[in-house]
Amino acid sequence: MLLFSLEIVRRACELTRLIQSELVTPALNKADKSPVTVADLAVQAYIAARLEEYDPEIPLVGEESSVIFESEAGAQTLVVVTEYVRKLLPTATESDVCRWIDRGNHDGRGAERFWTLDPVDGTKGFLGREQYAVALAFLEHGRVEMGVLGCPELSVTAAGNAAQRSDRIAPPDQSPLLSGHCANAPFPAAVSQLKIHADWGEKARELGVYERPPEPILQGRHLLEQGFSPGREMGETLKKAWNAQLNGEFSTLTEAISWLGKMDD
Repeated sequence: MLLFSLEIVRRACELTRLIQSELVTPALNKADKSPVTVADLAVQAYIAARLEEYDPEIPLVGEESSVIFESEAGAQTLVVVTEYVRKLLPTATESDVCRWIDRGNHDGRGAERFWTLDPVDGTKGFLGREQYAVALAFLEHGRVEMGVLGCPELSVTAAGNAAQRSDRIAPPDQSPLLSGHCANAPFPAAVSQLKIHADWGEKARELGVYERPPEPILQGRHLLEQGFSPGREMGETLKKAWNAQLNGEFSTLTEAISWLGKMDD
């Protein structure tokens, strides 16, 4: 799930850059928020479509609605939004875009788990070519289990290569900064086992986790064999083990049992 989320937020960030480069010009009236409206709608449509592919049963709490397209001006906006969505999903139709956007109309109530999305957090930053973010999170039982924050304008160094701005859909090795957490682990640690590889999609396929999340190595039956009793302590230990696995502290069951022994020291 983490790697999948990283990939779709990365692509969404590239889309915001493209929209920004083509629609945010020096001649733009300061009161004109249309570029960020297009970016909000296009990003929500794209991410909603990808989340639907991942698991159509998990609802999405978004910010946008296709109601905006009902006016004459809105219909023109729909044409523009669809053109941008097609940069990433070439077969998308206007009907698809409306349906995907409206997947985000769920309010989260009654759902044991759901996604939540802020397509473009920071209108002023987007229009001023300053800081803004694409924010995606996954919640289960009211708890944030994973979050990914895409910050296209944040200049940092990742794996020795500075993240560079791009005015087009960037190739994988020019992806924007992404940060976040998985099960409360710091993002850099959570993906350290990937050696901070620039091409997340290729590396995910190599690790066999592109279509599905990695399986926990240390499971309940292993703890029972080590003398644990079912209960809260066992559950907390499994969570710590999952974080340790994501942090790259172990990659085999033998290493996991050794890690468990050290934890008790």
